Amino acid sequence: MRTALITGSAHGIGRATAQELIRQGWRVHGIDREMAHIESAEYFHHILDLTSDGVFELILGFFKEIEPELIIHSAGVGIMQQFAASTLEADKKLMDLNVWAAYAVVKAFVQCVMDRKEPQHLILITSLAGLSATPGMALYSGSKHFVGGLAKSVSGELAVDAPWAKVSTIAPPPVKTKFREHSGRLGRSRPIRGILEVDTVVKEILAVYQRPKLDRIPGRLQRWAFLFLRPLIPAAYLSRRIYSVSKQD
Repeated sequence: MRTALITGSAHGIGRATAQELIRQGWRVHGIDREMAHIESAEYFHHILDLTSDGVFELILGFFKEIEPELIIHSAGVGIMQQFAASTLEADKKLMDLNVWAAYAVVKAFVQCVMDRKEPQHLILITSLAGLSATPGMALYSGSKHFVGGLAKSVSGELAVDAPWAKVSTIAPPPVKTKFREHSGRLGRSRPIRGILEVDTVVKEILAVYQRPKLDRIPGRLQRWAFLFLRPLIPAAYLSRRIYSVSKQD
C-alpha cells in the first residue's frame, strides 16, 4: 500500500487531499496542531505544532519511520493586512510556519532521499502570491516566494544528485477554505471572482504527483488569466487594484 504524509491535514487543502488519497487506496499520515476529523482505518493523525522547537528532528523522525513515497506540505498561515500595521508577533508566527517549517520539511526530505534511494515526491503548496507582488499580503507573499525559490533550486540539485526524488509546487489562487478567517479576517460580504473549490486544487495535486511540475496553477481559467492576461495589465494599476481589494470588508 502506498503511503503519504500530509502537513496541515486538519483543514482545507490538506484535509481534502488526505480524504481523496484514502479513497484511492493510500495509507495517509497527517500532521497538524489540531485534531483532524477523518474517520478511516487508513488515516493516522499526529498532533504537532510545526513552529515548535526541534521540529526538524521531529519531521525527520516521521519520514524515517513512515517512509512515505508522497509528502504534501500544506500547512501555512496568512496575514491580510498592510505590512506597516501587522504586529511583530503575527509576523513571527507567519515566518515560523511558512518559512522555517517549510525549510524543515524540505531539509528532512532531502536528507531522507539521499539515504533511501527509492522514488519519493515532495509537493509544496505555495500560492499565486508567491509568483507575483501582492500588496496587502506582503509578508505572506514573501514567504511563498521563499518556498517557491527553495523548491526550484532543490529540484535542480536532486535532478543531478538523486534523480529518483521529485519536488513539485502548486500555486493556487484564492480557494474556498477558512484561510481568510484563519488570517484574522471575517468572511467577505461579497465573494471575489475566480475563487476555486478545494476539489480543483486536490485534482491538480494528484495530477502533479503523476507528472512533477513547479509553479503549477490550478484552474484552467485562473492559469490562463495569470500567464497571459495579467502581463497585459499595467503593473502600477494592477498593484493598486490588488491592494484595494485586499482592504475590502
